[in-house]
Amino acid sequence: MPVPIFCVNCGLPHTEESNCKNYIPLLALSTYSDGIRKFIIKLKFHNYRPLGKLFGRFLAHRFCERIENLSPDYLTFIPNHKNSARTFSHTEDIAIGLGEKIGIPVSDCLEWKFSIAHQIGKTGAEREELASDSLRVTDEANIVGKKFILIDDVYTTGSTARAGIQALKNAGAECLAIMVVAKQIS
Repeated sequence: MPVPIFCVNCGLPHTEESNCKNYIPLLALSTYSDGIRKFIIKLKFHNYRPLGKLFGRFLAHRFCERIENLSPDYLTFIPNHKNSARTFSHTEDIAIGLGEKIGIPVSDCLEWKFSIAHQIGKTGAEREELASDSLRVTDEANIVGKKFILIDDVYTTGSTARAGIQALKNAGAECLAIMVVAKQIS
Protein backbone atom coordinates (compact mmCIF):
# COMPACT_ATOMS: atom_id res chain seq x y z
CA MET A 1 0.00 0.00 0.00
CA PRO A 2 1.55 3.36 -1.02
CA VAL A 3 2.39 5.64 1.87
CA PRO A 4 2.09 9.42 1.70
CA ILE A 5 5.31 11.38 2.12
CA PHE A 6 5.74 12.63 5.68
CA CYS A 7 8.12 15.14 7.22
CA VAL A 8 10.56 13.44 9.61
CA ASN A 9 10.77 16.57 11.77
CA CYS A 10 7.16 17.69 12.17
CA GLY A 11 5.51 14.30 11.49
CA LEU A 12 2.87 15.74 9.18
CA PRO A 13 2.04 14.50 5.68
CA HIS A 14 3.74 16.60 3.03
CA THR A 15 1.51 18.65 0.77
CA GLU A 16 2.16 21.56 -1.53
CA GLU A 17 0.87 23.79 1.28
CA SER A 18 3.27 22.38 3.89
CA ASN A 19 5.51 24.99 5.39
CA CYS A 20 7.74 23.04 7.77
CA LYS A 21 10.98 25.02 7.69
CA ASN A 22 13.04 21.92 8.62
CA TYR A 23 11.33 19.64 6.09
CA ILE A 24 13.05 16.29 5.50
CA PRO A 25 10.87 13.82 3.59
CA LEU A 26 10.24 10.29 4.78
CA LEU A 27 9.89 8.07 1.70
CA ALA A 28 8.36 4.70 2.59
CA LEU A 29 7.73 1.81 0.23
CA SER A 30 4.84 0.41 2.26
CA THR A 31 3.00 0.51 5.54
CA TYR A 32 4.24 -1.93 8.18
CA SER A 33 1.50 -4.48 7.63
CA ASP A 34 1.51 -8.26 8.14
CA GLY A 35 2.70 -8.98 4.58
CA ILE A 36 5.75 -6.71 4.54
CA ARG A 37 6.45 -7.46 8.21
CA LYS A 38 6.98 -11.15 7.39
CA PHE A 39 9.56 -10.29 4.71
CA ILE A 40 11.41 -7.84 6.97
CA ILE A 41 11.57 -10.48 9.73
CA LYS A 42 12.88 -13.02 7.20
CA LEU A 43 15.62 -10.57 6.19
CA LYS A 44 16.60 -9.48 9.72
CA PHE A 45 16.23 -12.61 11.78
CA HIS A 46 16.43 -15.49 9.29
CA ASN A 47 19.40 -14.09 7.37
CA TYR A 48 17.64 -14.10 4.01
CA ARG A 49 19.96 -11.45 2.59
CA PRO A 50 18.65 -11.36 -1.00
CA LEU A 51 15.60 -9.52 0.36
CA GLY A 52 17.80 -6.57 1.37
CA LYS A 53 18.95 -5.79 -2.14
CA LEU A 54 15.47 -6.52 -3.47
CA PHE A 55 13.95 -3.98 -1.07
CA GLY A 56 16.59 -1.49 -2.24
CA ARG A 57 15.66 -2.06 -5.89
CA PHE A 58 11.97 -1.60 -5.03
CA LEU A 59 12.81 1.71 -3.34
CA ALA A 60 14.77 2.78 -6.44
CA HIS A 61 11.87 1.91 -8.71
CA ARG A 62 9.30 3.70 -6.53
CA PHE A 63 11.32 6.86 -5.84
CA CYS A 64 13.72 7.13 -8.80
CA GLU A 65 12.57 10.57 -9.97
CA ARG A 66 12.51 12.01 -6.46
CA ILE A 67 16.03 10.70 -5.77
CA GLU A 68 17.30 12.27 -9.00
CA ASN A 69 15.74 15.60 -7.99
CA LEU A 70 17.40 15.44 -4.57
CA SER A 71 20.86 14.76 -6.12
CA PRO A 72 22.53 13.06 -3.14
CA ASP A 73 26.26 12.44 -3.06
CA TYR A 74 25.87 9.26 -0.99
CA LEU A 75 23.45 6.84 0.56
CA THR A 76 24.07 5.79 4.15
CA PHE A 77 22.20 3.54 6.56
CA ILE A 78 21.34 3.04 10.20
CA PRO A 79 23.95 0.54 11.45
CA ASN A 80 23.31 -2.51 13.58
CA HIS A 81 23.30 -1.85 17.32
CA LYS A 82 26.64 -2.47 19.03
CA ASN A 83 25.25 -5.50 20.89
CA SER A 84 23.55 -7.01 17.83
CA ALA A 85 24.02 -10.73 17.26
CA ARG A 86 23.38 -10.19 13.53
CA THR A 87 26.40 -11.03 11.39
CA PHE A 88 25.46 -8.62 8.60
CA SER A 89 23.79 -5.24 8.26
CA HIS A 90 20.37 -5.67 6.67
CA THR A 91 20.05 -1.89 6.23
CA GLU A 92 23.39 -1.80 4.42
CA ASP A 93 22.07 -4.53 2.08
CA ILE A 94 18.99 -2.37 1.39
CA ALA A 95 21.22 0.65 0.71
CA ILE A 96 23.47 -1.41 -1.60
CA GLY A 97 20.48 -2.64 -3.61
CA LEU A 98 19.24 0.95 -3.96
CA GLY A 99 22.69 2.31 -4.79
CA GLU A 100 23.38 -0.33 -7.44
CA LYS A 101 20.10 0.46 -9.17
CA ILE A 102 20.48 4.27 -9.20
CA GLY A 103 24.28 4.59 -9.37
CA ILE A 104 24.86 6.33 -6.03
CA PRO A 105 27.65 5.11 -3.73
CA VAL A 106 26.92 3.80 -0.24
CA SER A 107 28.88 5.19 2.69
CA ASP A 108 29.24 3.18 5.91
CA CYS A 109 29.76 6.36 7.94
CA LEU A 110 27.47 6.00 10.97
CA GLU A 111 27.98 4.10 14.21
CA TRP A 112 26.25 3.89 17.59
CA LYS A 113 28.09 5.75 20.34
CA PHE A 114 27.09 3.19 22.95
CA SER A 115 25.13 -0.02 23.36
CA ILE A 116 21.38 0.39 23.53
CA ALA A 117 18.60 -2.11 24.05
CA HIS A 118 16.77 -3.48 21.02
CA GLN A 119 13.83 -1.34 19.93
CA ILE A 120 11.59 -4.32 19.13
CA GLY A 121 8.60 -4.53 21.44
CA LYS A 122 9.11 -1.07 22.90
CA THR A 123 6.23 1.36 23.06
CA GLY A 124 6.31 4.58 21.07
CA ALA A 125 7.11 6.53 24.23
CA GLU A 126 10.00 4.17 25.06
CA ARG A 127 11.36 4.48 21.52
CA GLU A 128 11.21 8.29 21.73
CA GLU A 129 13.63 8.14 24.68
CA LEU A 130 16.45 7.32 22.25
CA ALA A 131 18.79 10.29 22.51
CA SER A 132 19.20 12.42 19.43
CA ASP A 133 22.98 12.13 19.84
CA SER A 134 23.04 8.30 19.92
CA LEU A 135 24.79 8.03 16.55
CA ARG A 136 28.02 9.56 15.28
CA VAL A 137 29.91 9.81 12.02
CA THR A 138 33.01 7.64 11.81
CA ASP A 139 34.99 9.72 9.31
CA GLU A 140 33.92 13.35 9.51
CA ALA A 141 36.66 14.70 7.24
CA ASN A 142 35.28 12.86 4.21
CA ILE A 143 31.64 13.89 4.55
CA VAL A 144 31.79 17.61 5.28
CA GLY A 145 29.56 19.38 2.76
CA LYS A 146 28.17 16.12 1.34
CA LYS A 147 24.48 15.34 0.85
CA PHE A 148 23.02 12.02 2.02
CA ILE A 149 19.89 9.91 1.87
CA LEU A 150 19.57 7.84 5.05
CA ILE A 151 18.24 4.28 4.76
CA ASP A 152 16.49 2.19 7.43
CA ASP A 153 14.14 -0.78 7.38
CA VAL A 154 11.16 0.39 9.47
CA TYR A 155 10.15 3.86 10.62
CA THR A 156 8.16 3.73 13.85
CA THR A 157 8.55 6.95 15.85
CA GLY A 158 11.40 8.56 13.92
CA SER A 159 13.81 8.74 16.86
CA THR A 160 16.46 6.63 15.10
CA ALA A 161 16.08 8.62 11.89
CA ARG A 162 16.41 11.90 13.76
CA ALA A 163 19.55 10.59 15.53
CA GLY A 164 21.04 9.80 12.10
CA ILE A 165 20.08 13.22 10.75
CA GLN A 166 21.67 14.89 13.78
CA ALA A 167 24.90 12.88 13.45
CA LEU A 168 25.25 13.88 9.79
CA LYS A 169 24.46 17.51 10.59
CA ASN A 170 26.98 17.57 13.48
CA ALA A 171 29.65 16.34 11.05
CA GLY A 172 28.89 19.08 8.51
CA ALA A 173 26.81 16.97 6.12
CA GLU A 174 23.18 17.25 5.07
CA CYS A 175 20.46 14.62 5.17
CA LEU A 176 18.13 15.16 2.20
CA ALA A 177 15.64 12.37 2.94
CA ILE A 178 14.95 9.23 4.92
CA MET A 179 14.02 6.11 2.93
CA VAL A 180 12.50 3.05 4.56
CA VAL A 181 10.92 -0.19 3.48
CA ALA A 182 7.93 0.32 5.78
CA LYS A 183 6.35 2.98 7.97
CA GLN A 184 4.41 2.04 11.07
CA ILE A 185 1.00 3.70 10.96
CA SER A 186 -0.58 4.05 14.38
